[in-house]
Amino acid sequence: FAPFVPRFNGRPVQLNGYFQGTETENVIALSLDKRELAMRIVFHEYTHLAISGAARGLPAWVNEGLAEYYSTFQMREDGRGAISGRVIPAHLQLLAERSMLTIDELLAVERDSPLYNEGDRRSVFYAQSWALVHMLVSDAARSKDFSRYMQLAAEGMPARDAWREAFGTFNAVEQLQEYVRRETGG
Repeated sequence: FAPFVPRFNGRPVQLNGYFQGTETENVIALSLDKRELAMRIVFHEYTHLAISGAARGLPAWVNEGLAEYYSTFQMREDGRGAISGRVIPAHLQLLAERSMLTIDELLAVERDSPLYNEGDRRSVFYAQSWALVHMLVSDAARSKDFSRYMQLAAEGMPARDAWREAFGTFNAVEQLQEYVRRETGG
């Protein structure tokens, strides 16, 4: 896996898998060092493939948040359906222990940003992106706003402008901190 890992500032990015799509092929690469995470990695990366075919230009936090949300995909025991969007305890624990990004910091992250590529900072970005998506899709009113945000962003509106248009003055970080406390029992 090491020879294929993307680089940031000349150093390998610490990751367990990635998706690379081109006009002629799509590749999901993953490390087998953490076999227990293999299916989550596959579903995470497959979500990137689905997103790239449906809505190009989504902000990095949406892309990664949705990929983490769907990484929890699991068939039901009876084989008559599946469950996705389960809680990721490690993400909740990290967010309970660390400072969250401001909404402006989260919206500004691009694929070439340090927050997207550097170890610990990357972990907070992924966890917060997942938690925000999880919170927004779990709330009927906010899920409509989230759909509107994704539509505006996919149409090319800058992430901050799309956020203001879709969510107005919604204090997402405050609500997210409350959501994490509730989910962790803290």
